[in-house]
Amino acid sequence: MTTEADRVHQPPETNPLHGRIQQVMSTIYAKGRKRSVRIVFPEGDEPKILRAAQILAEEGICAPVLLGESASIRPLIEEQRLSKLNDVKIINPASDPNFDRYVAQYWDLRKRRGTSMTEAKRLIGTRNYFAAMMVRNSAAEGMVTGLTTSYPEGIRAPLEIIRTKDEQRAGGVYIVVLKDDFKFFADCTVTIDPTAEELAEIAIRTADLARYFDLTPRIAILEFRERRRPQPDEGQTGRRTRAGSPARPRSGWRDPGRYRVGERGANGELPLLPPHG
Repeated sequence: MTTEADRVHQPPETNPLHGRIQQVMSTIYAKGRKRSVRIVFPEGDEPKILRAAQILAEEGICAPVLLGESASIRPLIEEQRLSKLNDVKIINPASDPNFDRYVAQYWDLRKRRGTSMTEAKRLIGTRNYFAAMMVRNSAAEGMVTGLTTSYPEGIRAPLEIIRTKDEQRAGGVYIVVLKDDFKFFADCTVTIDPTAEELAEIAIRTADLARYFDLTPRIAILEFRERRRPQPDEGQTGRRTRAGSPARPRSGWRDPGRYRVGERGANGELPLLPPHG
């Protein structure tokens, strides 16, 4: 009898899940290797983060930057024998030469929203906010966070400091690996009850992300259902799938676009099914 753990931990050449994950990630790996990118990890003293940073450095995908105290992180690196991190850059926000400059910049960004200089110092002293300021100031090309924080806490600093391109709406995307394919689900984390226009924008941006992975996107709108809260206006879904978007053609939109999640099968997978009737 083969368990789920057995399937996940099969050798790469016999594990189909490994092959699909590699398919998802290969585009990112290739793009990362073409550029010399620095990715900052606010939770730099977490063992799981250190192991991930070791893989990234070993594969030449990016140059990891760890936030935290060197006196705490170096022994962890030695203990886990992560040799690729021997020369990794470690930054303690409180003692970094850029701290005061980042505080002043953050205060200037948020002073009209009531943020005091004291509050700015407190926030920039936290690793998430310091990492976001590094990205804003081109000291890093990206940041990875959220291992030990809630989702709202994890995205608050990037939204306040890095912000979105052209003031576009932020959204969260899950990449779900299926047996023969993988799907992009959005927005599953930020906008709970989008308007018709917001829903179209979410679909367009998710399609753009699929193209980043060298995929040809096909868009379907899933119906929102939850028992314990008022239902969103389902008519918005129909209006948006009928109208498409003035910015993009309707090509690739699956109309009326309402699909449901089926019962979990014996293999543990959740199928996407067309609407009843």
